[in-house]
Amino acid sequence: MQSRLVAVGAVALVCSAALLAVGVAAVDAQESGGDVTVPDADAVIVDISPDGPDTVTVFLPTRTTDDPVLTVEEMAARAPVPARVVSVREVDARVTRYVDGNLVDGGELYRLEILTDLDERTGPLSGTVSGDTLAALAPTDTPAFVVDVPAGTAVDRGSVRSRSFSSTRYEWRPSGGSLDGPITYRFPTSTVGLLAALLLASLLGSYGAVRYRARSVADGPEPLTERVHAVRGTKANALLVGPAAAVAVALWLGSVSLVSLVAGWMPSGTPSGAWWTVTRWTVALAPFACSAWLGATFGAEPVVRDLIDAPFDPLVVLGDWAKSAFYRVARYWVAGAVLLTLAPHILETPLVGGVAVTLLVVLDWLVTPVAIRVFNDTAPIPGEFGREVTEFCDRQGVSVRGVRRLDTGDARHANGIATGMVGYHWVFLTDDLLDELDPDQIRAIVAHELGHLDRRHLLKQAAFTLGFWSLAFVAFVHVYTELWLFVVAVWVYTQLGLGWIGQGQEYQADDYAAEATSPDALAGALDRLATVNFALRDTGVAHNYAARHPSIEDRIARLRDDSEPDEATDEPDAAGRPTAAE
Repeated sequence: MQSRLVAVGAVALVCSAALLAVGVAAVDAQESGGDVTVPDADAVIVDISPDGPDTVTVFLPTRTTDDPVLTVEEMAARAPVPARVVSVREVDARVTRYVDGNLVDGGELYRLEILTDLDERTGPLSGTVSGDTLAALAPTDTPAFVVDVPAGTAVDRGSVRSRSFSSTRYEWRPSGGSLDGPITYRFPTSTVGLLAALLLASLLGSYGAVRYRARSVADGPEPLTERVHAVRGTKANALLVGPAAAVAVALWLGSVSLVSLVAGWMPSGTPSGAWWTVTRWTVALAPFACSAWLGATFGAEPVVRDLIDAPFDPLVVLGDWAKSAFYRVARYWVAGAVLLTLAPHILETPLVGGVAVTLLVVLDWLVTPVAIRVFNDTAPIPGEFGREVTEFCDRQGVSVRGVRRLDTGDARHANGIATGMVGYHWVFLTDDLLDELDPDQIRAIVAHELGHLDRRHLLKQAAFTLGFWSLAFVAFVHVYTELWLFVVAVWVYTQLGLGWIGQGQEYQADDYAAEATSPDALAGALDRLATVNFALRDTGVAHNYAARHPSIEDRIARLRDDSEPDEATDEPDAAGRPTAAE
């Protein structure tokens, strides 16, 4: 059963990485082409990249030159700046304007881009761009100067024209068209202080809010199981909202820019490539997400342990949190690096995106058994019962690499986990499950997990993932290139798509287990799991609508309905026994 949650978590993080990688690439592509507006048409646009080459963009009317590449190379030589790459495309100026009292259409323009090293670093958080160099690149005598710097970075002149999570655009038009000295940019120390304060606030704010809410719920008059469920729900919501809010604020303040500036100051030279981009984003954002996550964990976990009368060891909880945080961040990093590397191919052939997401999800399923064994204490189930469980798997015709006991410490978590892919299946049974359920109930849980493997549920989810995300990428690239479309797609996929498939698969696994053991054994096992885990049997319509598992109450009722004999008729058969009703 837990394998479904593992799969959902894996897919959600991969889809989030796809949103960042492909969405940012699409927006960049969208911003670099198409029409332009005045005053960009007579501007020198400088995109400063602290840890890589800068980009200078100028526009020339097509009627003024027959060889735009030669023209821009001459401009670069006059500046002088080393022109690494020169690209040219034709665009249309969308806005008309008055020139000498006459209304003039913007006309067709050449958009000329020079990939170069324009800025000079003056410190780990600052740099300059020569004013004479920019003036020499100007296409007119009275140009506008536009400087794009990483978010959070300040420029010593001009005014802010626009701002986003990734960059800030400054613009000014000096009198006479000349610049009096260099342009200086820097990352303010005050913003560094704000980021440090945000890191602390993410930890303490999340802890305080969750702790207050958890204590309020724990002291309420509701039955114990409902209070435990509510505290766990508070923690789950905080683990979603807290890190997302912290990361959003950190992005707005410029945490990625700060890391990029420091990385670009390294004397050994800055690495490049998709993996390095994802590494910078991870270093810049993971601390804020993890701080909020840690605060929520320590805000809720002592309250839960107190309610269920289980010991709370802060060092043990911290160790479990650290292992989980490391594994989750590593998964994000791999998914982000792969998808960002493939982003140009996805924008060209969207089906590549669907295949990439599916392969990443399958890879996560393959890695999960290894991760469980590396980050947790596991061992073969000892004694005669261990051999009996293994033989039971063999009798069901499902090949598994092993059935192992998973130590959950003081967490009080009774469950079974089936994971891996065809030819690499593993089944893990938690210590609480083995200690609290009788042998028949344990066999029923094992049979349920084998049902997922025998019915190839993970492969079916992979097929659904391939189809869904292939269509989503096609729509994103060719129909409507907006980031919010991906947000909607992730929600529809995880909450509706996987929920609909997951509930059906849970019922199929229940049917398999009921046939392999008995409906009463599985119903008793589910009821006992709810008791040991302090879980609600009836989670309500709203929860069931978005959940990947049906409620325990519904599953038990369904099993017991199937196990009850049909009503008898009054007419006896040839032997004198009443016959079952049709």
